[in-house]
Amino acid sequence: MDFDVNGFFYTDNFGDDCRKYLNITRKATTLMSPQLMIVMMNPGSSVPIDETANNILTPTLYDPTQLQIMKIMDRKEIDFARIINLSDLRESKSSKFYSKIRNSRKDNQHSIFHESRM
Repeated sequence: MDFDVNGFFYTDNFGDDCRKYLNITRKATTLMSPQLMIVMMNPGSSVPIDETANNILTPTLYDPTQLQIMKIMDRKEIDFARIINLSDLRESKSSKFYSKIRNSRKDNQHSIFHESRM
């Protein structure tokens, strides 16, 4: 695929790995704003190529879902898509994700609905 994948990764106050958003852009595009916004549950299994990257937009290893998005972008001639998630918590297993937000994370700072995300 002829796309770059970059994510904004960070570690929150609870020590959890998070991703605020992910950009998928066609290589050499000059667009500065997404043509397509995708809302998903949580970041899943994509990770920064440099695991030490924190609080910066950084190249990312894409996951199978993002690969499918790239295929759609290619067919529809979309050059820039952004993925945001209902939760920033990076957890690829849904059962662990649900357990975390039910049991150990009673706050909602990881949510796009948190007041700090206005």
